[in-house]
Amino acid sequence: MFVFEKFYKKYAPEEQEVIVLIQKCLGAGYGNGFCSMIAISLGMVFCATGEIHIGEGRLEWPVTEEEQNGEKGWGRFEKQQICRIKVRKLLDENVPNHIAPEKFNGWAVT
Repeated sequence: MFVFEKFYKKYAPEEQEVIVLIQKCLGAGYGNGFCSMIAISLGMVFCATGEIHIGEGRLEWPVTEEEQNGEKGWGRFEKQQICRIKVRKLLDENVPNHIAPEKFNGWAVT
């Protein structure tokens, strides 16, 4: 969707398939004409390599204001859910200055 183009430019172009354990859905931020939903994961397994990352990750995805309260927004993930999704890594230059990229561990859900 064209309106989400600015959002996805902050992330690497390569998609990776992962299995994640969801801790919780934090909520939505507003800006650029859409909502940005955020969930926290407790760990990821990268399907292509089998690499395991244990620790919190930040999963983010854009939705329209109309989609926010439906299946694409708040209803997308549930607490303690295990799911297989495709993600793109947040580019280091878009990580907040006060946090190291590996600590922030940001991903766009595609």
